[in-house]
Amino acid sequence: MAFDNSFNIKIVTPNKVIDGIKAEKLTVLTKEGMISLLSHHVEYMTVLEISTIEILFNGETTHYTIGGGLLRFLENENTAILIVKSFCPVEEINIYELEKEKENLSQKIKNSNSEIEHKASELELKRAINRINAKKSFNK
Repeated sequence: MAFDNSFNIKIVTPNKVIDGIKAEKLTVLTKEGMISLLSHHVEYMTVLEISTIEILFNGETTHYTIGGGLLRFLENENTAILIVKSFCPVEEINIYELEKEKENLSQKIKNSNSEIEHKASELELKRAINRINAKKSFNK
């Protein structure tokens, strides 16, 4: 019997649940730094940064942007669950729309009337910049 070196990834966002993603390696940026998870990892939980994640499966690497969140690896199910603010394949990013969004968010930050509105707009701007940088880096 051959050893299965793959595991499942489940992505949960405020708008949808994506299940059935297979991986041999998942690389993410956590509050503690960059980590990679492999099949049959021990039980694990961490906070994810607004960043780009990398999934390796069958020799192919795909990149996705995430809006920050949580990662939990369930050892008994051999599954990584990412609960994130947003999730987008890099190839689906429209850089021109994001440049407009970036301008609008910068203006919104300048005109914000409360600290909460200011911080929320800053986070959205950080997510937009992350998507722009990912598109420029991984999908030329």
